Amino acid sequence: MCDLCKLDRITKWHRVRHGYIILDCKVCNVPMMVLKQHKMILTKDEEEILENECKHFGDIFYGKDEYYVDKKQNTILDHLHYHIRPKDKE
Repeated sequence: MCDLCKLDRITKWHRVRHGYIILDCKVCNVPMMVLKQHKMILTKDEEEILENECKHFGDIFYGKDEYYVDKKQNTILDHLHYHIRPKDKE
């Protein structure tokens, strides 16, 4: 079983919801939204909901228009994840 499925708290967790967690990435130390389930492909509706959640969190964490949502899948290849990065790190 993977660390996320075991709900191991390796880094700071910001928000826990039914389908996802927003936590600090242990590699780049920025917030990221991670699906709780092993899934890499979203429906259009799911993608819109998760992107809006990232934007809502980014507005609170960084300030409106001070971040971007990075959808590149890096080292976690079994849980879809989006990084919420400050604009100065683009």
